[in-house]
Amino acid sequence: MPVTFVIRFTVVPAERERFLRLLGDVLDAMRHEPRFHEAILLGDPEDANRFLLHETWDDLDDVVDMQLKRPYREDWHAALPEILVAPREISTWRPLRSDRATEKRQDERHDPEPVGRCAGPRSGFGRDCRLIRNLAQDSLHSRGLGFVSPSLQRTGRGG
Repeated sequence: MPVTFVIRFTVVPAERERFLRLLGDVLDAMRHEPRFHEAILLGDPEDANRFLLHETWDDLDDVVDMQLKRPYREDWHAALPEILVAPREISTWRPLRSDRATEKRQDERHDPEPVGRCAGPRSGFGRDCRLIRNLAQDSLHSRGLGFVSPSLQRTGRGG
């Protein structure tokens, strides 16, 4: 049964580029593993040193018994104590449903770059980004989901 790992990282600011390079090498290698489904790396729009990784595989036992021991992960695992502020937070989830847009023209496909526009006080999008986060938080609360991200907590909207 497929399993998704949700992994949170807070990176030492001076080690950000090293973190991205080493993780990029691991993700590039994982892509070729036969039991790998997908990985999505997300960056916190308010903190350039916080990341969230969603990794989906065929089987939990395979990841624990085989994948974590792959040679391409050695440099990554060895560097973690130096590049992270605190140990990774790892949780596992079972995929229930996955939806994707269909048949979009290439120029209409999702481009992750606009999310970065919300980063930083000089972006010019601060008010719009706060509004979007607040609407998302209100929507989650109205559905009884109660999730409060650290970035929403910083805005005073969490609760």
